[in-house]
Amino acid sequence: MYTLKKLILLSLSFFMTFSFLIAQTDTTINGVNYTVFSPGLWVEVEDPEELLEIGMEYQGGIIAYILQPGDPGYDSDQTHGLIAAPNDHISSIAWANNFTATGATGTALGTGQANTTAIVNAHGGGSYAAKLCDDLVLGGYEDWYLPSKDELNKLYENRVAVGGFAIAFYWSSSEVDTLFAWVQGFSDGFSFFEDKVSILRVRAVRAF
Repeated sequence: MYTLKKLILLSLSFFMTFSFLIAQTDTTINGVNYTVFSPGLWVEVEDPEELLEIGMEYQGGIIAYILQPGDPGYDSDQTHGLIAAPNDHISSIAWANNFTATGATGTALGTGQANTTAIVNAHGGGSYAAKLCDDLVLGGYEDWYLPSKDELNKLYENRVAVGGFAIAFYWSSSEVDTLFAWVQGFSDGFSFFEDKVSILRVRAVRAF
């Protein structure tokens, strides 16, 4: 006669053997991954999130920053951040062709896109920093923009991992007033403001 303890062990052994015998198979239907157990149990399986790192080629450029707790737009369940174009978009161009207030005064992470839109709406067509970024199509992506002051600083902090930066001054999209906009030096990281018709470098970014 089997004791209760032995019966439990036998039941567990049977279950483990049965689980082994109904070997799983994997399939993908309409882009969704499933694990299929005979005789008909289908279990949807999520792909593990790709490990994203600063300096990695991703979505048309190079990851320049990954949002951290406390950053605007941070989501603990999803990875978001900034992607820099792999090269400077242009080596010499003005912030704008004239002294017009645009309202593009955002300086924080996440404000570069709105700044760029405001600048382009105010200045229209032509050849200037924000317009070139707004028109850029790279790697199949069309949502490039001129980074805000704080976004540009993240590019500076990770300039070695991103690569391709010159020892020069770069435009941000952050306006100071009618005459000036914020600039960052990529030799020492110093931020200051410069008159909008000065000729400086540009590196476009996009958010992911």
